Amino acid sequence: ASVRCSGVLTLFLTSPLILAWVFQSETFKTSEFFLQMGILWTTVFFTAVLALFYSLLFRTTLVSMITTYLTILFLFIAPGIARQVLVTFTGAEYGAIAWLMLPSPFFASFTVGTWAWQDKVFPDAQMVELWKWFLIGYNALSCLLLAVMWRGFEYFVIGARRKRSGTPRPACVGQPG
Repeated sequence: ASVRCSGVLTLFLTSPLILAWVFQSETFKTSEFFLQMGILWTTVFFTAVLALFYSLLFRTTLVSMITTYLTILFLFIAPGIARQVLVTFTGAEYGAIAWLMLPSPFFASFTVGTWAWQDKVFPDAQMVELWKWFLIGYNALSCLLLAVMWRGFEYFVIGARRKRSGTPRPACVGQPG
């Protein structure tokens, strides 16, 4: 259900990308389009799995929702802020700090293909293809979280199984037998 909700909301925002690919197919290559869709659906899948994971860990929906949003904000937005701070105050080159941008799907998306303004963000000589590592890392992390949820569901939700005693339960008063 969470993949359905985040998928529909994401589709509203990505329909312009699909239309751009359809109407300007000479500019957008098909492989670049499918890589963009791969990054997009990896992000949707990861956020859904993360939300389910936090729902398993925390008792209330409010706490799990706030924790999910803060984690997503930290992973997706903080690398861009860190990049800007490091470039502004230390003069660091992009190649030296490129791996800091790995958690952000925005920077992974920017490294796919050729964008008109890409040279302003990523100088050509310092281009790092983050999209490969983003897809591998986030899919692996999603599978790891799913495995932890699979193993932890019984413990967190159902509770540890107790050994049943050999004595039967007493019959209710007023029932035959």
